[in-house]
Amino acid sequence: MGCCEMEKKLDALRLEVEGEMEKLKQFALNKTEELLDRANKQIERLPNVKDGSSLASSANFTEDEINELDKGTQLKPESKFTHKDWYNRSTALIAKKDYQGALDCVEKALMDGELLSAMEEARYLFRKAICYLKLGRSEQEIEAYNELVGRFKSSKETEIQVLVAKTLLNKGITLREQEQFDKAIIVYDDLIEKFKASDEPVIQETVARALLNKGFAFGQQGQFDKAIIVYDGLIDQFKASEVPVIQEHVLSAMANAAELAILVEGSSSVLNRISFCESLTDNLKILSAMSFLRFIVDDKPIQTVVESIEKIPEDEKLTWSFDEIRDFIETQFSGEKLSQCQAVMRYFEEHQDKVRLKTELGA
Repeated sequence: MGCCEMEKKLDALRLEVEGEMEKLKQFALNKTEELLDRANKQIERLPNVKDGSSLASSANFTEDEINELDKGTQLKPESKFTHKDWYNRSTALIAKKDYQGALDCVEKALMDGELLSAMEEARYLFRKAICYLKLGRSEQEIEAYNELVGRFKSSKETEIQVLVAKTLLNKGITLREQEQFDKAIIVYDDLIEKFKASDEPVIQETVARALLNKGFAFGQQGQFDKAIIVYDGLIDQFKASEVPVIQEHVLSAMANAAELAILVEGSSSVLNRISFCESLTDNLKILSAMSFLRFIVDDKPIQTVVESIEKIPEDEKLTWSFDEIRDFIETQFSGEKLSQCQAVMRYFEEHQDKVRLKTELGA
């Protein structure tokens, strides 16, 4: 075989190898893109307002996913990074819980201001706020929310409207967690007024969450009548919704209203609210809480409460708190009934240990 022919075969083999390497690189990039898309959605998911936690308060990734994200965002040298690359790197760093590093990446992404679309800028500002949230820097978090809303509150793009709604909700939750209840309620009202007519399901859900949080805020201030009015308004507005998560908010509003009604309404009204809530759910946690409310108003014995709690799966996390009615219980009851109420509240709020509960109740 001549030298020229050998060189041609080597060139052909080299091209084939380079082609296969490019395919493998592209496969890795595609895999990373899919994971990044899923990770971004997880990071930016709506908050779980049952316990008042803020949007993206936690994002859980497996070790393999974290490694894949980390490797995937290092396939290109930083000198060639675009704003999208910096944004994706921030996702990988959030997965690793390196929130300061993620914030630095978002800031670099925002430096390409002239190249950003309105949606990209809004997403990056939202991510910036999330980084501040995770770092516990609430003042900067609020500033980032204000910047996003100020820039995009008049946008007609649905995706940007969704981000504005989420931003207002997050801002309200942060203010409520700081016990700035009046300011939080103003923010919730802004959100509700701005988006009450929207037919976009994600925005409808955010409005429902804002109403639920507004009810929480009134309850935490001891304005129980106002809280119940808000909860009842949420129920009336969204009771016909077929969106499952909105149905959950309606149910939470019913349960919360039933609890607060113990403080401001008669026993018959309380029992009507409890029965209405029970008739619409098979949620064992809520049914157990309703059973406890029945015990408080002398409608059921403590054994019925225990039997209801026994049905809750062992791995089910409870987030129920009885803060609003704690003082009522401790001033209205004494002796055995007070001890029983306190034992049940400890179960829901502290330990979720059924054996301990029965021991404390002497059951």
